[in-house]
Amino acid sequence: MDFGDDESDGDEGGMAPVLPVASFKKFDPCVPPGSGMDYLRRVQLEASRCPDVVIATIDQNKFKTLQTAQFDDNNGFIACPEHLKPPIEWQTHQVAEFSNLRFKISNIRKKLDCEEIQNRFVQNSSLFEELLKIKGRHIDQQVTFFETHEPVLSVMLRLSQHDIYKMLIDHFKYIQHAHYSYKRGLWIYALLVCLQKPLQSEVYSALRDISRSVSIQRSSESLILDSEIVNSLNLIICIIGRYFNQLDMIDQ
Repeated sequence: MDFGDDESDGDEGGMAPVLPVASFKKFDPCVPPGSGMDYLRRVQLEASRCPDVVIATIDQNKFKTLQTAQFDDNNGFIACPEHLKPPIEWQTHQVAEFSNLRFKISNIRKKLDCEEIQNRFVQNSSLFEELLKIKGRHIDQQVTFFETHEPVLSVMLRLSQHDIYKMLIDHFKYIQHAHYSYKRGLWIYALLVCLQKPLQSEVYSALRDISRSVSIQRSSESLILDSEIVNSLNLIICIIGRYFNQLDMIDQ
């Protein structure tokens, strides 16, 4: 049997030889190998004729009646309309600004024993206490609180990571209940700035819920003329998608 003369003795089939095997190009498959080297060389030549990848031809139609579950690849994120889509340069700039702000917050956290910061904590202690108590009130009262107060650094720094996670979930619920607003965007942005990595899976889930909900709000025709709200929506989607690596939920 002739296997041709186009093989290279050094590297056949894309694989380098491991054992030193005598070289020959032809052998008679009817004649048993005369030595171990003879046998190894025949195996080597036969292996060189095998494809690297073998794909079985399967009739998938016969399995359709046996399928018990259907999976949808849609993540619920609504792509931005072309006339509202932020430029890539704008998104890159916003992520850089967000990252710089987080770095500054990190440095401030290291100085929490500073007398100046402690004094600020005392000045805003009532706001902090009210913020923690708002959870037990009716959702309309919660929405009103966040619409009438803005996030303050001295208060945000006192929140634990668990508090931040719970508030992100709350703001997702507020969007569902009372739609998106510029003030809500301020709170979500402030919470994201103070959110420390690495994140637990449930926190990523909350971020994805917010991004998904915000994208739905952005698709509303009533927001087309409100550039302030559109920019705020784009910013939240940009930060969650690009900074927190939810890349299937970004504006390309």
